[in-house]
Amino acid sequence: NALNFLLMFVFIGSCYFVIDFIKNNTLQGHLIYDNNIEPFYIKSTYTSKKDEVSIVTHLTIDRIDSLIYMAKRWKGPITSVIFVKDYRKEITKIKTIIKEKYELNAILKKYVDIHLYVAEPFNKVYQANTLRNIGMYYAPTRYIIMLDVDFIGDVNMRANINRDIVPIYKSIKNQEPNFVFVIPSFEIIYHQIKPPETKEEMVHLYLQGFSNQVHELKERIAHQSTQYNKWAKIIIDEEKLSDQPCVEYPKKNQVLRNDINYCYFETEYSYMFEPYVVIDKTYSPKYSELFQGYGNDKTSYTYELMAKKTKFYVYLKSFLVHLHHDDADWNQKLSQSQDLSFIRWTHFIELVNTKYNIDYHPPEWFITLCKSNTCELNPDWIINE
Repeated sequence: NALNFLLMFVFIGSCYFVIDFIKNNTLQGHLIYDNNIEPFYIKSTYTSKKDEVSIVTHLTIDRIDSLIYMAKRWKGPITSVIFVKDYRKEITKIKTIIKEKYELNAILKKYVDIHLYVAEPFNKVYQANTLRNIGMYYAPTRYIIMLDVDFIGDVNMRANINRDIVPIYKSIKNQEPNFVFVIPSFEIIYHQIKPPETKEEMVHLYLQGFSNQVHELKERIAHQSTQYNKWAKIIIDEEKLSDQPCVEYPKKNQVLRNDINYCYFETEYSYMFEPYVVIDKTYSPKYSELFQGYGNDKTSYTYELMAKKTKFYVYLKSFLVHLHHDDADWNQKLSQSQDLSFIRWTHFIELVNTKYNIDYHPPEWFITLCKSNTCELNPDWIINE
């Protein structure tokens, strides 16, 4: 009898545990490992056009003020996905903060959709590429620019892109839109300087040494193909000829004309390139969810674009500025996550090379870096040894 009573007690306790788990870990009636997404927790009032550009971004709730800043600069549709690390502990607080911010900021109500993504109980690492894929799926427009939430554009970026870039995509009609437009991204060295609003202001800061390419000290290789010096030297009057079609800036030895709206130049892909780009969603690959936490999440996306034989055009009229902030909680312990990301990187590029039937070998500097770290080397990469 005592044994039966004990078994009954354990059984009833287990039932209560399961009921409590389901109650506290469901979204719209689905277990979180069946459906981790609460789509359109907040729906904006703005009605987007399919053929305009929208921003897609991702964040944790502590970055919501950056989302507000982004919306104030962009003044257009934004799809945001908020990462919920622990539904049971965080969701009430998160929803309260969101509602308070929306009540106080009309710009959020008008332009920003918010979707919630809940981490699996067994994997609470920040999953940037999963969030990006969710955001791309729910984005209301065909053309998007995928940004981290701590970036803002110049005050004219939305108007410029919709006027110059969208017509280029629309003009190719049934052809494959195998090109993207890189928006140069900068950081301000002295944080007390107000983020510039126009290209003229940005170029002034850059030439004076008060700004540089984003993450220049720790990730110079990631953005050097943007060709910042060339971008800064080509000054474009945004208003003049704005009614003319946007065309490529002349290559060397070609004559410049005053009656043409030059607004981009082509650049070459370089290894570990990770620019922020305007892209047609129908052409975009998914972000590889193999990468979680810190490292190679955006780099892997650009690598696949290269493998698809994508052309990279640097847009001349607009720019992005990185807003300074402390490292996020999920980015505090870099060693394990970063090491794992490079182990996964070698496997990822082998998969992509096979998928697109390309034979792209990493440069020598990367092979040297690999040898001194934990990433696995493909024997085919090592030449003349």
